[in-house]
Amino acid sequence: MWVDQMLEDIDVQIVGDAVAVLTALVVDVVSRDGTQETYRLRLTQTWVNSATGWQCLSGHAGPEVD
Repeated sequence: MWVDQMLEDIDVQIVGDAVAVLTALVVDVVSRDGTQETYRLRLTQTWVNSATGWQCLSGHAGPEVD
């Protein structure tokens, strides 16, 4: 079961006025059979600015890092 998720080391690079790339370290805490486990994964998302506002176009997380 998923317990918590945090973003650390967040960086956003804006390209022009229509594209942004977000990178971060995502920290997921899950509970499995009564034991909590923590996973750290690098995250990259691509965002576009449309008429309705910023929307996430794509994202990728992994592999796990120490």
